[in-house]
Amino acid sequence: MAPSLAFPRLWPEAVVVYPQGLLTPGRLSDPQGKRAGWQKAIGAQDDRDLGLHDLQEVAFPVPVAERVLFGAAAHVQVAAGLAVFGAVVPMPTVALSRVSPEPSH
Repeated sequence: MAPSLAFPRLWPEAVVVYPQGLLTPGRLSDPQGKRAGWQKAIGAQDDRDLGLHDLQEVAFPVPVAERVLFGAAAHVQVAAGLAVFGAVVPMPTVALSRVSPEPSH
């Protein structure tokens, strides 16, 4: 996914982290869990992805107002009460055309 995203070009000052998902069963396309993905609900896969969030908080200390969470599993972090972000965008493919390093007035 990282090569298709334009964050470094559009927002050069941003610290961009592209975590690798672990093998995760999908309801439609991968019921055996042979491909990488993210937990779909609180409690799924022993909340391993929420644990990753905690590790990222320590590894990449960024002020809350400057944090932007893009990702397919953003809803799980929000539902778990981990929405300590200035913005949350659950569908990166929709949001990328609107990402701008300049504030809109």
